[in-house]
Amino acid sequence: MERTTVPFRVGTSDMTTQTSTRGVVRIEGGQLVIEFRETTTDMMSLKTLDGPVREVRIPLQDVESVEIGRRWLWGGTLCIRVRKLGPVAGAPGVTGNELRLRIRRRDHDRSRAVRRDLAHAGRRGHPPARGKRGRKLSGSEAAVRH
Repeated sequence: MERTTVPFRVGTSDMTTQTSTRGVVRIEGGQLVIEFRETTTDMMSLKTLDGPVREVRIPLQDVESVEIGRRWLWGGTLCIRVRKLGPVAGAPGVTGNELRLRIRRRDHDRSRAVRRDLAHAGRRGHPPARGKRGRKLSGSEAAVRH
């Protein structure tokens, strides 16, 4: 099976710093892998600092659902909800038990492929991917649903 990667970005800012995180999401060996690098810009001196490449691995049995939110012209959001907070510690875009990663419009097909792969993993003994409102997605629904 070909490994699908979905590029993403997350940005945060406050009065003095701006942080931009770019990375990829993929399924590898029974885990959802999030690989990323943070770039921090000090707004006062305009100096930029690139952080190291980091990786967060989430066991597929800890993934509760994967949803893709679309925006009309500008990409969308890949929302990954997990059962435990431990595996997502240190990941970008975490709020509670959800990771919200911004994706480009042209990468929607890739994100649907990752969701479909999660649904197939559910049929191999891992809990299935779920859609909105916690409804289980069948393999065909996961492939077709936007």
